Amino acid sequence: MKRLCLFILIIPNLCFSQIDTCKTYKELYSTSKTLNLEYKTKISKLETVILEQDSLIIIKNKILLQKNFMLRNDSLQFGLYSKQIKLLNENLSIYEKERDKQGKWHKRFAPGFIAGMIGSVLLINAINYSLPQ
Repeated sequence: MKRLCLFILIIPNLCFSQIDTCKTYKELYSTSKTLNLEYKTKISKLETVILEQDSLIIIKNKILLQKNFMLRNDSLQFGLYSKQIKLLNENLSIYEKERDKQGKWHKRFAPGFIAGMIGSVLLINAINYSLPQ
């Protein structure tokens, strides 16, 4: 009895399990193929995204280099402009000192006296010729 019961329970179980495993094996194989294809497509998409990100990083690095170059040039130009302003102020002060040293022509006695004499003579001649004779 035990043997019969055991025989009845084990034999159909073995047969169905073989069929099920073959069926599940085929299903598993097909799902593994589809998963493999999906995995390959995702990897290719990720590789394109990585390449795009790398190109964006390269572009941003170039922009940063240009920005740093421009900032360095701007600071150099600012330094040159400040030096130029300083030198122009020094030249202006030197010019003012030289101008103050020379003195003005109307402050000297001789040119003022001569200009006054010539002006008086011209005024007398103008009045003399304008009077009726």
